[in-house]
Amino acid sequence: MIITIKREKRSEHATLSKVYVDGKYFCLALEDSVRDEKIPGSTAIPAGQYNVQLRKAGGMHARYSRLYPGLHRGMAQMMQVPNFEYVYIHIGNYFSDTAGCVLVGDYWKMKDGDYAVYGSTRTYLQLYVLMCKAWDNGEKVTVEIVSGPTFEEQCLS
Repeated sequence: MIITIKREKRSEHATLSKVYVDGKYFCLALEDSVRDEKIPGSTAIPAGQYNVQLRKAGGMHARYSRLYPGLHRGMAQMMQVPNFEYVYIHIGNYFSDTAGCVLVGDYWKMKDGDYAVYGSTRTYLQLYVLMCKAWDNGEKVTVEIVSGPTFEEQCLS
């Protein structure tokens, strides 16, 4: 299973993307700003390909296990992201919820001058089920992040 995150729009603090699963449009994603220099918890992950595996430890895993008993098997963690640790696909709406991770949702709005995604819980659970089915079938789950125009380039067009 290949999840492609195609970065489309950028605001001052957030990056809005379209998400495709095996080439078919699935949802939207929200990340922090793309930056040349990493600011911990406030920088989008570098463009590239990352394997996704389940992480069955940590506070988020415990919280999601309580919220989604019978469904949650571990956090969907993007592996070997340069200069990042514990990069997850998870629920949230605003750039302040990302902490360097990827949030998913089914629609977006501007909030205080930055992009935000909504319908996140529903969208996340749908994507999580698809990833689990892929893993159950022995498939590898990969996230490919493709960068779009910079915030400055958008302003000039």
